[in-house]
Amino acid sequence: MAFWTQLMLLLWKNSMYRRRQPVQLLVELLWPLFLFFILVAVRHSHPPLE
Repeated sequence: MAFWTQLMLLLWKNSMYRRRQPVQLLVELLWPLFLFFILVAVRHSHPPLE
């Protein structure tokens, strides 16, 4: 049972940390999406060779 208690406390602490730093949260959410869209754009601009 101690494992689940520790896990819940760590998740709660993490959520409090994220709430206190909204800019960092936004960057952490948008940066992977930005990189993904760059990869999609490159893939569509250069189709695979046959």
